[in-house]
Amino acid sequence: MDNIHSRSKGWITRSVIDKKGYSQWHYKYAELKDLDMSDENIYITLNTFYKPCRRLENIKELNTLFIDLDYYKTYKTKDQVLMDLEKNYFNQSIPIPNYVIDSGRGMYLIWLINAVPSQALPLWKAVQDYLYKQLKCFGADRQALDATRILRVPGSINSKSKTVVNILDEYEYVYDLREIQNGFLPELKPYEKKK
Repeated sequence: MDNIHSRSKGWITRSVIDKKGYSQWHYKYAELKDLDMSDENIYITLNTFYKPCRRLENIKELNTLFIDLDYYKTYKTKDQVLMDLEKNYFNQSIPIPNYVIDSGRGMYLIWLINAVPSQALPLWKAVQDYLYKQLKCFGADRQALDATRILRVPGSINSKSKTVVNILDEYEYVYDLREIQNGFLPELKPYEKKK
C-alpha cells in the first residue's frame, strides 16, 4: 500500500464485507497507513478521490492499472497461469506488473503509474481495456475495470478461501501512462473523413 498511496493527496476508500454487509470509510494516506489491514475481507481503492465519496466523478488521481484474474474459471492452476504470463506475456504483449497478488481464489496484477489527473481517464480506460483483452484467456474480470474499483489488501484474509491475501511477485518500477500506451497499445490510425 505504501508504494501505491504514499504520494497520494486524495481520499482513499477502505471497505469491509462481513456478516453485517458492506461498509466503507474514507481516509487520507496518513490515517490509512496506521489502520489494521489483517482482518477478513478488507479492500481499498487503488485510485484516489477529491472528496470522501467513491464515485467516478470524484476521481482525483489515477495511480494504478489493474486486472483481476479469476483463473479458477479457466481450469488452469495458479502456477500454470503464472508460468504462462511470465513466458508469453510479461514485457511482450503487456508490461511487467509491479505486483502479482494471490487474492485467495484468483489473483490480480497491478501496474504502478505516475499519478495522472482525472482528465486522463479516457486514456486510462483504453489501457485498462487493452490489458483486459490481452488477459481474457486467464479469466480477466470484465466487471472489475473501473477506476473506483476496490481490491483485497495483502495481509488481509479472504473468508471464502480461508487464506491470507499475499504478494507473489514484485517489480520495482513506476510507469508513465503514455509509456505503456506507446510501448504496448496498437497505434491508432488517423480518422479520415469520407467524401
